[in-house]
Amino acid sequence: MVSTEPTSTPPITGQAMGSNSDFLEQRYGRGRRARGDRRLVIWLGSILAAGLLTFIVWSAFFQHAQVTGTVTQSIVNDRHSITVSFEVKNPAGKSVTCQISAINGAESSVGSRQVRLPAGQLGAQNIRIITVQPASSAVVDSCWTR
Repeated sequence: MVSTEPTSTPPITGQAMGSNSDFLEQRYGRGRRARGDRRLVIWLGSILAAGLLTFIVWSAFFQHAQVTGTVTQSIVNDRHSITVSFEVKNPAGKSVTCQISAINGAESSVGSRQVRLPAGQLGAQNIRIITVQPASSAVVDSCWTR
């Protein structure tokens, strides 16, 4: 048989249960779990902060020197070739490969060439680039160490 007697619940008063926050913690169980969640958040935040600090230090002090190239002069020989003078800044002193492109008036590539420079080779370099259309100038697309 099922009992039809009403169950009694304790009155919700500050005197019977203590303070209101004690009542809410007892009823909803925030005590231990909240401390554990707080520890987890602090732990994960510490790991994230350490990772960010490591990245900042690596970026500031351990980046490799950039190899850059600049076109100093370009002379159009005829409709299908251009002579390019360029300089490479190579702080690492390693052998370098550069991609130089001849461009037309619309800045579209009409010819390109890769040039390998041995370690220690300094000063202006001159190359001839064969083009498929008349070129107006040239650019150093990129340089990288080997």
